[in-house]
Amino acid sequence: MDFQLGLWTHAYQWNNSPNASHVIEGLTPQTQAPYSRDALTILLKECPNITGVTLRIHGESGVPEGSYDLWRTIFSGCVRSGRRIEVELLFSKKAAAWVKDKSWHPSQETKLLKDGRLKMSLKVADNEELVGWILSFGGGVKVTRPETLREKVKGEAKEIFRL
Repeated sequence: MDFQLGLWTHAYQWNNSPNASHVIEGLTPQTQAPYSRDALTILLKECPNITGVTLRIHGESGVPEGSYDLWRTIFSGCVRSGRRIEVELLFSKKAAAWVKDKSWHPSQETKLLKDGRLKMSLKVADNEELVGWILSFGGGVKVTRPETLREKVKGEAKEIFRL
């Protein structure tokens, strides 16, 4: 069984809820994101059976729309927890010729496909270094899973063209 954690409310001030019973005191706009990040990190470390996290990030969450820095900080709690993600990469025939004989990570498993491409599976930390490493292969690699990593790589690749 998978356990998905849903965190729906992120407000720390309850101006319109005079009977709020679970209030965290002492938070400010400057401390809210680091506090939430650290709490999420601890929760994920202490509860290894949590297999996914969903955060409500629109205005109903108690946080104003457009608070991207706050969410980026909170999301980094997942990375800080040290959780590993399963990654599957598909290398082109040209890239496979160079990649196949190298040891990139202790968890790597590779399979040379009949058409010359290479499928690689890894269990690694989800961090910025992973995205950079994948981008170093240019168009010679495709992230086949997870979707979230594929979107991170795609987003970073788009940013390269914006400079």
